[in-house]
Formats: sequence, structure tokens, C-alpha cells
Amino acid sequence: ASVSFATPGKYVLSVYPNPVANTVRLSLKSNATDLVANIITAEGLFVLSARGDINHINRQINDRIPTLSKGVYILKIGNASESHVVKFSKQ
Repeated sequence: ASVSFATPGKYVLSVYPNPVANTVRLSLKSNATDLVANIITAEGLFVLSARGDINHINRQINDRIPTLSKGVYILKIGNASESHVVKFSKQ
């Protein structure tokens, strides 16, 4: 299953698969190279951060996804001009 959220305009953030096992694929229809991604727990605790374009963020997050505990997480990704939020589960 995949979860996608459309933001008014041209941007769409997708997380696949959801729930996540040991790897995740993030897709963001944006050419931005100055993105910041933060993952927090459902309780609001900061877990990890990544920076760069969506490809760099994918690599950085996938390096650390296996270390996350099972549960629900919130991914916030954006920069000064755009912001996206998606919820995902870790198996």
C-alpha cells in the first residue's frame, strides 16, 4: 500500500510501502534541492533528520529505517516555500 498526499499546486508526497519494513521509497514531485526531512514518533519525539534533494533524503532515511522501533511515525519534509506531512507505520 502507498500513502500519498496532494498539496495545492504541483507537489505530491508518497511513501511506499506503508507499512515500512526495512526500506522505504519517498517520492516528491518537486525539484527542490534544499529540503529538510524530520521523522517524529506519534508521541512527538524527534527520531531523525535528513537534508538535501529527495534522492539524498531517501538514502539518508533508508540508512536508518532498520533502527526504528515498530510503531507509527510522522514524516515532515519541506523548505521555506513548501511543506508536506505524511504518516507511516514501521513493522
